[in-house]
Amino acid sequence: RLRFLRTNTLLGHLMGKALRDPTVTRRYYYSIKDISIGGRCVCHGHADACDAKDPTDPFSSPNLSGHNRQLPCCPSPDLHSSQAGTKAQDGDGRVGAANTPHLLCPVCLLSGAAEGTAERPPPGSPSQDGQRPWCWHRHIPGPHPESSVRLQCTCQHNTCGGTCDRCCPGFNQQPWKPATANSANECQSCNCYGHATDCYYDPEVDRRRASQSLDGTYQGGGVCIDCQHHTTGVNCERCLP
Repeated sequence: RLRFLRTNTLLGHLMGKALRDPTVTRRYYYSIKDISIGGRCVCHGHADACDAKDPTDPFSSPNLSGHNRQLPCCPSPDLHSSQAGTKAQDGDGRVGAANTPHLLCPVCLLSGAAEGTAERPPPGSPSQDGQRPWCWHRHIPGPHPESSVRLQCTCQHNTCGGTCDRCCPGFNQQPWKPATANSANECQSCNCYGHATDCYYDPEVDRRRASQSLDGTYQGGGVCIDCQHHTTGVNCERCLP
């Protein structure tokens, strides 16, 4: 939603009333001086840093780090715009692109941790300085501004997915949960004794306490998938007959 506050008078307000040329006053128009667009990564508490720069696109938007810093917007040839955005930021750290019809400055904010870099760290990488969550944008072709930029969290706690909304393969001993202020709810590795690389969580197996976790206790419902080396069982704990 745009709200127009005043017209652009083409300096007509400096002319005396008697000297105003109708050909000028007819050209009065509303103009957009600045548009600031902010965004948030929804990472369910499993992302520690925020980087709105796609590592595969050196012309995409900048890294975000620190608090209340102004960051320049960089034009991207993939975002259907020949105009470079100008920087605009408010006290909450939201950054927007001005004078451009598309989102050249995606930004993500979350309570969280590490400063973004141009590299995408592996899942479970440690946080650095407790600043912002980490995500990066993907360009998805399309004429609508909302289809120009997508943000993807760089997940920790052995979680995967665009919004860290599931456990990574092999880490389904416990069901996925969002992180809370008191617990990271880290996804736990299944115990397959090296005979399988993936597993899934089964609540019935959890209820029957039939899955052994890595610490030797029967907590969780991880079921190993496609046991190798002639093994079978919930944990690939038996040899085939």
